[in-house]
Amino acid sequence: MSAKIIAIANQKGGVGKTTSAINIAHILSETNKVLLIDDDPQGNCTKCFTIDRIAPESDTITLYSDSPSETVAPLVVTDTLALLGTHIHLAAVAERTYEVVFDFKSRLLSLRDHYDYIVIDCPPNFGYLLNAALISADFILVPIELDIFALDGLRDLIQSIERTRKRHNPTLKVAGIVANKVHGQKTRIEKEIEAELHHIYSKLLLDTQITLSVKIPESHASSKAVTDHAPNSQQALQYRRLVDELITRMIAMGSHA
Repeated sequence: MSAKIIAIANQKGGVGKTTSAINIAHILSETNKVLLIDDDPQGNCTKCFTIDRIAPESDTITLYSDSPSETVAPLVVTDTLALLGTHIHLAAVAERTYEVVFDFKSRLLSLRDHYDYIVIDCPPNFGYLLNAALISADFILVPIELDIFALDGLRDLIQSIERTRKRHNPTLKVAGIVANKVHGQKTRIEKEIEAELHHIYSKLLLDTQITLSVKIPESHASSKAVTDHAPNSQQALQYRRLVDELITRMIAMGSHA
């Protein structure tokens, strides 16, 4: 067992990274052992599990330590799903030296043999936390909204991924770009942005799209993945199709997913 590491990343906030990370991790855990890592100081992923206090050994910040005395012990959520959670104190990592990103990678790789998949919920900015995820990941999934700001942010992220690939992680691959929070009847702007994405990133844009629905915030409020909260909803089925498409893409890119 050697986990495939998937980072859910976009430097723009509010595009559905956390929702995607939670639902992808839950679906994968139905047939695999999965570790979900909350690498965002906002801690929204952790809050979705109604966890108020994280034990030191189950806190993501331990991955940024070079002290051998600090044990990493993910919190067991189910028999097949574990969590490294966090809160705002993770932001303190930005005050350390750049070496912390390599501490993160080293500690994360030491956990790799215990899981089939590791899913990282990344923060919405460029900094040590996102860099650590990029140099450690095998694959990047990019959730976006079909709005006028999507293309600029996407270009910046793709450039950052290219730099990371050249300097630190030559096997890093973009597994795909997934349109999120899409209206059931697409607006004119959504159609225009989608056409532009097809023109520029046709090889990366996934067929699956996640549509807007109250089922998503309801699932957060109930501390469940939408696949548990509303298993027959469009969004639950869309996330299942997304995971199937993601696995197919990873296999095609040369990984035995």
